[in-house]
Amino acid sequence: MKYYNIYIWGGVEAELRGPYQTEDERVAAALGLWRGDASPDDDSIFRLDVDENGEPSVFEYGAFELEEPDENEDEDVEEVQEQVVIN
Repeated sequence: MKYYNIYIWGGVEAELRGPYQTEDERVAAALGLWRGDASPDDDSIFRLDVDENGEPSVFEYGAFELEEPDENEDEDVEEVQEQVVIN
């Protein structure tokens, strides 16, 4: 499998980046760009997988994958875990 990212700048200009060695490497590249140069209101990032037969598949990134982590996320998880143990 070959892993790529497709960037759509301003909704009109497409750019292909890759191939990346692993899916984790591809996600890290998308995160770096999304948190750096990309404008969430105007730009989009998609995954492109190309299998051994050359068949392409395009998938969107979920918002949870590209958004900044919530500073309180760990506290929220701990609170939920405590509630589960108590109940």
